[in-house]
Amino acid sequence: MKKSDHEILEMFKVNSAPCTDTLRAEVIRFSSNPPSIEMQFEAVHEFTHSDGQVVQGGFVTGMLDAPMAHLLMGLFDFKLIPMTLDINVSFLSPTRQ
Repeated sequence: MKKSDHEILEMFKVNSAPCTDTLRAEVIRFSSNPPSIEMQFEAVHEFTHSDGQVVQGGFVTGMLDAPMAHLLMGLFDFKLIPMTLDINVSFLSPTRQ
């Protein structure tokens, strides 16, 4: 039986992977119809360079990649573990802490 959006959101809140814990990620909202997800991340000082002013791009990319995977996991009732084969990110300006 397919889980409700609320049940999926609760599963995200109690089950997290070490990488999302490192990024201090939290799923705020999940919807299966229309498919959407909202996540929150904390860019801590350890993720920065330039005297703590700019978040390193690899961390930002991880923060972009995680919602894509989480949305698919939720939509497929956690029966699919998506893997990113390629990701291309162009930064328009620095991500500030």
